[in-house]
Amino acid sequence: MVAVLLVTMTGAYALWDSDSNYATLLHRQQVVDVVFSEVVTAHDDHARADLAALGLPLSWAKYAGTNSFTSLSVRNDPLYPQYEAKLSDGTIAHFLLTHPRSLISIGQHAAIDAQKLRVTYLGDYAPSAGHPPGATESRVVVLTWLMHRLPRHLGLLWYVPLWTMMVLIAIASAIWVPVGVWIGLRPWAAERVQPIAQFLAAFPANVLFPIAVAGIVYFRLDPNIWLSPLMVLGTQWYILFNVIAGASAFPTDLREAATLYRLRSAQWWRDVILPGIFPYYVTGALTASGGSWNASIVAEVASWGDTKLKAAGLGAYIAEATEAGDHPRVVLGIVVMSVFVVATNRLIWRPLYRLAERRFRMN
Repeated sequence: MVAVLLVTMTGAYALWDSDSNYATLLHRQQVVDVVFSEVVTAHDDHARADLAALGLPLSWAKYAGTNSFTSLSVRNDPLYPQYEAKLSDGTIAHFLLTHPRSLISIGQHAAIDAQKLRVTYLGDYAPSAGHPPGATESRVVVLTWLMHRLPRHLGLLWYVPLWTMMVLIAIASAIWVPVGVWIGLRPWAAERVQPIAQFLAAFPANVLFPIAVAGIVYFRLDPNIWLSPLMVLGTQWYILFNVIAGASAFPTDLREAATLYRLRSAQWWRDVILPGIFPYYVTGALTASGGSWNASIVAEVASWGDTKLKAAGLGAYIAEATEAGDHPRVVLGIVVMSVFVVATNRLIWRPLYRLAERRFRMN
């Protein structure tokens, strides 16, 4: 019933939004604000290039940093009626998809604004509650204090470890799942490779960090990109040996049935082997993810002799604070990382675990 109500309300709003003159005016005001407050922000060549990409007059660069309600607004320009139709959501969406630099910039500004979280001087209680002016409840005070201790203008960089972790786990999965399935379905190969994978998972990967530093310096690579793989250097093997275990435990009768029905390669992967190894894969990916969070502290700041490389991210923040003996920043970094780990487990791994137990478990 609730789903039907939500669908009905969504459809009604979409219908109103498409036909309403007020909605059209509101969207154009919002597009003006995005273009001249987030995209065209300075009177330079970049501004004119962005205006050209948007199909708007180059002379509108003078409106950089304005919005729909400032005294100097593009809405008062003589050319505005001629180009008003181009100020649409579709134009903005196409521009952002073809100009990722602006998309990242807008996201960075939004993250910085979100980092401010809440101003406490306005208070949190109604005057009739009897509290002093500006009083706030303890949860607001603590959370705001924590957010305000973060480095200013950090913005999206706090989410770099989360993005990096997901991308690296995905890349490791794309490599080791096919390899693990091939090995696991061949008992002679599994018997030889499984102990090696378990040894590599226990091997201290930071021993190899100096070699990576030397390679990054020699080839003049970007540390922000090439230090990231070190986070999964020692943890990717959990995916491999768990997938090998899953493929080794796959029932022989199901394999024979798949052969009998002559399933094609893509269908075999989709309908047979991937569901069969899914619980094992989730276990391996979860373990690899947890270990990678810990590894980020040493992977994002790597050194060899007098050469020290640093990548932007939470791990580097914790490592630098530890080296400087700044205990409040160390605690803050650990708290933020703990929030990331708990949120990832709650929102990603726990649902996947439940799905594996409910639909793909073989008894």
